[in-house]
Amino acid sequence: MRRLGVSRRHVFETIEQPALAALPPEDYQFAEWRLARVSIDYHVEFDSFFYSVPYGLIRKQVDIRATARTIEIFYQGQRVGAHQRRFGGRRAQ
Repeated sequence: MRRLGVSRRHVFETIEQPALAALPPEDYQFAEWRLARVSIDYHVEFDSFFYSVPYGLIRKQVDIRATARTIEIFYQGQRVGAHQRRFGGRRAQ
């Protein structure tokens, strides 16, 4: 800063502060991504639970995005299903 002849505060206020953006309104959520193939009963399996997708996607490969609360299914970048994540109850055999 001595070489520039200005204080750190001045550099922050003139250069860095105008470039700052607001924080996102929602909290960050860690997500786990997996590939899956839609079975003939138009469901995908994640963590031993089954989640439904549109029947037109039978035998197609989809991406699953799992957060602590939701399961989202994407086909070619488009979200085709969203479900509340299950933790208890009957599991796949």
